Amino acid sequence: MVKREARERALVALYQMDVVNAEPKEALMDRYEYDEVKPIPLSIELIQGVKENLEFVDEIISKYSKEWDISRFSNIDRNILRIAIYEIHFMEKIPYKVSINEAVELAKTFSTEEAYKFINGILAQVVKELEN
Repeated sequence: MVKREARERALVALYQMDVVNAEPKEALMDRYEYDEVKPIPLSIELIQGVKENLEFVDEIISKYSKEWDISRFSNIDRNILRIAIYEIHFMEKIPYKVSINEAVELAKTFSTEEAYKFINGILAQVVKELEN
């Protein structure tokens, strides 16, 4: 459960970074102070990792979203994909299936009713290419 919470907090911080151009640590710490909880190391790792590899991660999203420009995605969906793709490519200890499942669950919680299918489809293509 801690890992899911860490992903949720990373998603909120990444969203904040997109919407108001907040700095990563500021966005994350604002969230922790608001919720009155201690930082979760995985959240910090995800935010820093996504930010440091943003160009690469966004290229992957663009590659598999074919007819959709990444700027047309909702901020939530784009950042759910960013987290999952970062995990898939850079966090070898996390199985692909776990990253996809967690992204789907985030989409079911924070996005539209159909978004999880779209996110699952993109991530399945990413993993399929890596496994070949």
